[in-house]
Amino acid sequence: MLGAGVSLVTALQNLAQQEENRALGSTLRQVRYDVESGSTLAAALERHSRVFDPLFVNMVRAGETGGFLETVFERLTLFLEKRLQWRKAVLSAALYPAVVIVTSFLVLGVILVWVIPVFASLFANLDVPLPLPTRMVMGASGFLSRWGLHLSLGAGMGAVSGGFYFRTAKGRMWVDRIILAAPLLGPVTTQLLTANFARTLSTLLSSGVPILEAMDLTARALGNGRFQQTVLALRSEVESGSALADPFRHSGLFPQMASEIIRIGEMTGTLDDMLLKLAVYYEEEADTSINRFLALLEPMMMLVLGIVVGGMVLSMYMPIFSLMGRLSQM
Repeated sequence: MLGAGVSLVTALQNLAQQEENRALGSTLRQVRYDVESGSTLAAALERHSRVFDPLFVNMVRAGETGGFLETVFERLTLFLEKRLQWRKAVLSAALYPAVVIVTSFLVLGVILVWVIPVFASLFANLDVPLPLPTRMVMGASGFLSRWGLHLSLGAGMGAVSGGFYFRTAKGRMWVDRIILAAPLLGPVTTQLLTANFARTLSTLLSSGVPILEAMDLTARALGNGRFQQTVLALRSEVESGSALADPFRHSGLFPQMASEIIRIGEMTGTLDDMLLKLAVYYEEEADTSINRFLALLEPMMMLVLGIVVGGMVLSMYMPIFSLMGRLSQM
């Protein structure tokens, strides 16, 4: 609408009228009222921090100051779309394994609690010697039947306690470090966070936000405590007069190629463009890694589940096979 020559107040009014979400529509009407009353758009948006984050507000402020607000909104559109794709990629990588693991535990629980006791009563009536695998499975079944409720309550209490702990800064930092150190998930997370860092910083710099403020906003937008600490440390180095590429290279967290791209961008004065190219590259690398990860994970989890369930079933039939062998010899 701004590109078509519509005034900012009219554009905000049109957006508020067509917005289906009542809360967002009410927020936009308040923003329109503030702008109409003489406030800047950035100041009006800043009053609604739950809807518009500091990164969004600072980009709008830079666009208003530089007179290129329409361009800023175009960059914000692309940035928010990419960030949504990034979140979907992370969710898709984590959701499928979680569903399979939960389903596997439910299947094993049903077998151990309801199926195995039937075989146990049968073997007790037959009075046949039981091989070690059968005794192990029956022991696990008896333990789960006796203590299953207590284990479930303990796991629930542990999950609630862990949820409270992981909401603390120390807990989140611990989880972030574990994720980055994980054999398969760590490299993919590093690629995604590197892409998110590069795209966020590129968007802010190209919108006229000063580099120190841009790095501060980028750190808060990453969502990973380990990366956030590193970016804030880089910001301190830049504030002291260092080029971004030098401390970036020695951070030990970002890929080595990223530091070289940043160095070239600083030397040629095209840091925002080079960061954007870096973001596109690592987004594609992350997509490839996620697809490869999911392609390998599915057969591996099915294989493990098949071995466990198949082994339990086979252990229950071993005494029957032994009994049939004895009867055939009689």
